[in-house]
Amino acid sequence: MALVDLLTLAEEKPELKSKVYRELLELGLSTPDYCYLCGRCSGGCTSMRLLELKPHEIAALARDGFIEELVGSEIIWACAQCLQCRERCPQGVSPVDIILKLRSIAVSRGAELPEELSKMMMSILDTGLIQEPREVVGRSGRKYTREALRLPPAPRPKDMAAFSEALMSTLEVVLGGV
Repeated sequence: MALVDLLTLAEEKPELKSKVYRELLELGLSTPDYCYLCGRCSGGCTSMRLLELKPHEIAALARDGFIEELVGSEIIWACAQCLQCRERCPQGVSPVDIILKLRSIAVSRGAELPEELSKMMMSILDTGLIQEPREVVGRSGRKYTREALRLPPAPRPKDMAAFSEALMSTLEVVLGGV
């Protein structure tokens, strides 16, 4: 007997669920079957506060086999990867790892990355940083730079070409396993 999502009439895909479970187990992680929806992961989730991402619901949907729906949704891109869900789960379920696996599947299928994520990747490939250091404004309204705060320059890779090549080959390995 297959589960059916009554809102979309989508049916579970057991073969895709098995693949995700197998890959989670290969990484030494617990599968969503251990989740009993206590909500501790969602209670500590940074994105839950800002974007209403509910890690325990993602684990439940994965457990119920709705992998296709999760892979096609925008919610998997909302995770800030703060790892609070991993730390807080009494059962050792790691919604962040489920989300990362779902992202890998989406990318391997040619899904377009959200614009902000694409900008960050391009910045990392160009400069080695997610974004260039910026001035910050203090409570008094005064602007401060890293130099004014006597901070060292933001560290950058010494050899950008080697860094970019290593990053791209790592991404190919990570995404190639999907």
